[in-house]
Amino acid sequence: MLTRKQWNKHREVIIWFMDQPGGTEVLSKSPENNDKWLLTMDPAWRLNTLYIINDIYSEYRKAIATGKQVQYYKQLTATWEDLETTNPNISFKEVGYRIKPEEPKFTIGNWVVSILKDESKETWRIQTSSDIELINSSFYKSTKLWMPNNKKYCWFYDSPNKIPRLNQFESEVDGWYFTTSGIRYQYCEPFTGQLPQCILDRC
Repeated sequence: MLTRKQWNKHREVIIWFMDQPGGTEVLSKSPENNDKWLLTMDPAWRLNTLYIINDIYSEYRKAIATGKQVQYYKQLTATWEDLETTNPNISFKEVGYRIKPEEPKFTIGNWVVSILKDESKETWRIQTSSDIELINSSFYKSTKLWMPNNKKYCWFYDSPNKIPRLNQFESEVDGWYFTTSGIRYQYCEPFTGQLPQCILDRC
């Protein structure tokens, strides 16, 4: 016998389950099962268990249930829009859906550095889309965005068209880079033993 609390919590899934033919399964996840998704034909509708509808949209239902962003395809504008819901048991419509791709960790123009090796030898700049394609999961684990270190020599400038200055980095405040001499600049890039990129880009 269902209690009112069970009905209120699992109502959408219960209604869907009762309308399905025998042998239908629902997806469930609970701390007792280490939060793994399981299929069951005989749900107990426990209050500490999450139940979701097991249909052609179950992939997206599981994504919503675990906090991922699902998007739908808006034909009018030919764009992907965020599905504004935290309820995995909503009624899906016959439009395209996808789990929102993660934002790229690196973009063209970023300076990156190897976590595993000496920074002065392994700092480099992403210059093309091909560089980004080379960044696979193993690369992510050993690479991070370059950030200036205290007292390290860097190139400083306020515009790519202005003459860069080689100086020691002191701090970053509100997007401005300060040198040890107290001068602030808008841009900062690593000193790699050669001319700064803003100069090389003009050549």
